[in-house]
Amino acid sequence: MADISQLTPRMRRITFTGEQLAEYPNDGPATHLKLVLPAPGQAEVVLPTPGDTGED
Repeated sequence: MADISQLTPRMRRITFTGEQLAEYPNDGPATHLKLVLPAPGQAEVVLPTPGDTGED
């Protein structure tokens, strides 16, 4: 992790760096990834299931 910026009281920007990210696609300003965390009380993450349109 390279940086954490507090954007609003409920939003942070977390910047990641590392060799493993070197080949991650960078198609422009809308390039993003999703970080999925376990819900409180969960031991493991439950991944979303994509719907018919590919969205979760």
